[in-house]
Amino acid sequence: MFSISRPTKARRSESFVGFFQKKLVLRNGISLMELLVVVVVIGLLMSLISVAISASRDVARRITCANNLRQIGLAFANYEAKFRVLPRGSGAAGHGPLVAILPELELSDIFRQIDFSKDVDENSIAKRTRIPLFRCPSAMRELEVRTDYVLNRGATLEFKGDDSPWFFDQRVYPKKSSFTHGSASTALFSETCPLVDGQKKGSLLLLSQRQILTRSDSEIFVSECVNATGNEPISTINNGCYWFGAGCMNYFHILPPNNRSCANGGMIQQSLYTATSMHESGVNMLFADGHVNYVSNSIENPVWVSWGSR
Repeated sequence: MFSISRPTKARRSESFVGFFQKKLVLRNGISLMELLVVVVVIGLLMSLISVAISASRDVARRITCANNLRQIGLAFANYEAKFRVLPRGSGAAGHGPLVAILPELELSDIFRQIDFSKDVDENSIAKRTRIPLFRCPSAMRELEVRTDYVLNRGATLEFKGDDSPWFFDQRVYPKKSSFTHGSASTALFSETCPLVDGQKKGSLLLLSQRQILTRSDSEIFVSECVNATGNEPISTINNGCYWFGAGCMNYFHILPPNNRSCANGGMIQQSLYTATSMHESGVNMLFADGHVNYVSNSIENPVWVSWGSR
């Protein structure tokens, strides 16, 4: 009779090893389809990582921008405590309110070098000095001697001297106690970035110059702005204002954030500037009590208007 010999333990081990070695040899090559799948997966992962990094950077820039506004708000509060009034919207020689708070920001050395008897454009020290605190990190040309933060001018373009909701030129801002809505519900500063290399989320339109003396005049101009077409860049206010001046140091609570702005011919003080920024879907806003909120473009207009009036 024939006997069937059973493989020894050593032979069984050799058989298993040989089996897996053959499998490894068979799997030694990678097909083109498998390679393409790997490349696609890596590409998707890299794109997701890139988006996450970009989003985190934007959030970081937005937080830094908000902190800048908080420091400006604290400086305004210290100025009011010292002089019993908020800084001037415009000094006699055209200096803006950010100049007045330089000592409150521990920048007295710059403040002392400014000659307030001269026109703002003749102060070379100011024209040469860049103050990082006045620039939002999201600004595309952040090295310029400009500011991305401007004063709330009110909720109407109506201009009647001392009776105007916010009388800006050659006057002082009121005390916080005069804000009828309360300082926590009254906007003081927001962001501006009307044009960056000729284009922006909120475009700037140039309309024919007109005088705006009544609320009806203001409403007509706003309606023209909303319904107008075209976009003519104005280079003199490209990407913010000079921090030491007062010419375009304002915005209005008429149209929502990052909406279009409209220039009233050459009348800077009655041009409809909206709050604009390089952030995603909103702007940082400093309230009169010193707190800062990130305000969405989709804010309800009655709320936006109420924050702009006193």
